[in-house]
Amino acid sequence: MTIEDDWCMQRYNETTVVEDEGRIVVSLPLKDDKSLGDSKGLAIIRLLSIEKKLHRNPNLDESYKKFMKEYEELGHMEKASAAVEGKCYLPHHSVVREGSITTKVRVVFDASAKSTNGKSLNDIMYTGPKPQRDIFDIMLQWRLWRYVTTADVEKMYRQIKVHPAD
Repeated sequence: MTIEDDWCMQRYNETTVVEDEGRIVVSLPLKDDKSLGDSKGLAIIRLLSIEKKLHRNPNLDESYKKFMKEYEELGHMEKASAAVEGKCYLPHHSVVREGSITTKVRVVFDASAKSTNGKSLNDIMYTGPKPQRDIFDIMLQWRLWRYVTTADVEKMYRQIKVHPAD
């Protein structure tokens, strides 16, 4: 592991808490230079673009709004007041998978979108180490067993909250 990976793991271990209802709260592994330009303008431009797309496709519009409403009701996002400064606004867009049985429309938040100073939220965060084993190693190990089980834990990533200070 690199020095940055060690720092990320130490920060994760020191700042991660489990709430009473079982949700995990983590702090973002921000770099020392946290300067991020204005991201609101790009987010608004992308919002206007997605609204045009949704207006042309009523089914997509309904699915998109349903997702966003659920996201807000579950506390995964909140409406920002007009006076919020120094915050990062994440543009979003839809990914449609017609063949999907569970989720045909998925909303993707774009943390790699550049702000006015050319930096994105992803740019000012450390990546950290990959805690999972390589899928190749996992699949290879499956050959040892006659039966294996897989699972798709829907919306599990939503159980992780970002610390309010971040």
